[in-house]
Amino acid sequence: MANENDAVEKLVKHIRHIIDSVKLRPDRTGCWFSNNQLDALRKLYGFGGYEKARLYQAGKIDQRGNHFEIVKNKALLEVLEAVHESKLEPKVASYLIGKLNQVLQNY
Repeated sequence: MANENDAVEKLVKHIRHIIDSVKLRPDRTGCWFSNNQLDALRKLYGFGGYEKARLYQAGKIDQRGNHFEIVKNKALLEVLEAVHESKLEPKVASYLIGKLNQVLQNY
């Protein structure tokens, strides 16, 4: 259990680094990402696995879109990769994805 807690702590620090490195800031409601998008990504990761979730997130990146949306979606793709590389149990990893805004607010 302590080992998993350490892995989660390390992952959250890495996610915070990703968010800070692209200078992503929360919107007026205090959210970095759309809760609907995080929920869809959480479900895909939890039930379909990393590859399906990665494909979904990569499909969200439209180079002709708003610069802020591009940066945000690329950062979320990096976060997804970090979650996958953490080798956390899928239930824990998908929960973290779904609660990413709250985790970032409290870290």
